[in-house]
Amino acid sequence: MDKASSKEVSYLPSNLKFKDGVAFIGETSLLDVAKDYGTPLYVYDWEHLKHNIDHFTNAFGEDTYFRYAAKAFICKALVKELDNKGWGVDVVSGGEMATVQAVTGTLENSLFNGTFKHKDEIEFFMQHNGGHISVDNRFEIPMLEEVAAKLQRKQPVIMRINLDVGAETHPMVLTSGYDQQFGISIGFA
Repeated sequence: MDKASSKEVSYLPSNLKFKDGVAFIGETSLLDVAKDYGTPLYVYDWEHLKHNIDHFTNAFGEDTYFRYAAKAFICKALVKELDNKGWGVDVVSGGEMATVQAVTGTLENSLFNGTFKHKDEIEFFMQHNGGHISVDNRFEIPMLEEVAAKLQRKQPVIMRINLDVGAETHPMVLTSGYDQQFGISIGFA
């Protein structure tokens, strides 16, 4: 198996160039893009994105299950490319689910993640053959059981376990430790 190296994967597009003080991605002037669409705006280099998808797939092998986090950025063209490469999508909202479902016709390669799942989103996910649901707190379990029973579906889940190991930081940014929003406390698991 090939190992990814920092030289092969970059956050900046490999075809980012500067000509006379103007940034270009390939032959596209970012100054012209800004004039046409205004600022601020996000610009994605499609070729660079496809290169990184291929690189990760090749580095870890086809037996690895890749899930792209839709919260980073999602659009139908990206979902189609990910699906063609065998990747799934980590979704956290009904809008993200609807985008994936509209492109692929299913949510079977998706992971429904997030700390505050709504019952209607859980139902939508299950109705569209959703892959796995990440159980982030013990209060989700009865809701998942209720929806699964209503739909007569066995729903695969994964559980995020919180090991109750905290760090000395501001309480609003803690992601681990007793009674935090992320994961089920090891005492309840």
